[in-house]
Amino acid sequence: MMGGFVTLFAVLFFGGMQEYFYIEQLEKGVKQYVLDEDRSKDILTDLKKSNDIIKAFNKNRKRKQSEFLSMNLDPDIEREDFDDFFDQREEERIALQEVMLESRLNVVSKIHDDEWQNTIAISDAVVEKENKNSDPFESVMQTINRTIKDNNSQAQAIVLTQNFQIRFTQFEDEVNSFKSEESTFLNNKNTTAREFQSLDKNMNLLRKTAYKAFVDFHFDMKEITSEIEWLKVMKSINKLIA
Repeated sequence: MMGGFVTLFAVLFFGGMQEYFYIEQLEKGVKQYVLDEDRSKDILTDLKKSNDIIKAFNKNRKRKQSEFLSMNLDPDIEREDFDDFFDQREEERIALQEVMLESRLNVVSKIHDDEWQNTIAISDAVVEKENKNSDPFESVMQTINRTIKDNNSQAQAIVLTQNFQIRFTQFEDEVNSFKSEESTFLNNKNTTAREFQSLDKNMNLLRKTAYKAFVDFHFDMKEITSEIEWLKVMKSINKLIA
């Protein structure tokens, strides 16, 4: 669960790492099934360029995640600061999505249907490891119980956290639904640009909704706790997503 929450947070707030054609074993499939040497070399060159773009995005994403964690601990931060931060990340994601879509269409046009199906077959064989870690919000609840002494404030903080957890469980379900649809699109060599753009639009809206839920939790918790109590709760939240 802990790893799942970190992954969910990354997808919702800082996602964009694997859009369009970053299929498991794609490079391996090209090397193994595209027997025409010149065409294989051409495709692998395209993949390298795209992977370099993804790596650069991820490097920046990690820096911005650290920035967000600092923002979450700042008692003087305003909602507008969070809004500006998200808007900048959204612009970066949309720009990446446009580049990756163009790359996707370029790459698949060079891969024959039988080569593509063989690559998808070995990609589907990659099984994601099951995550069996404990409930990540348990540590947040422990912090609330240990830190907030006023019974009324503590009860309100617990309800806020429970509602926040419920909302993120819903987000997780929605993300998994998107992943299922995205997987179908990724595996289909003939998926159109419009279909990907529609999926992106919906995912970007989900990201924005999730981000707002996080920011609401930040300020709602601040209203019912002292600055010291609030800071300790936010630190416990940060530990979940660091």
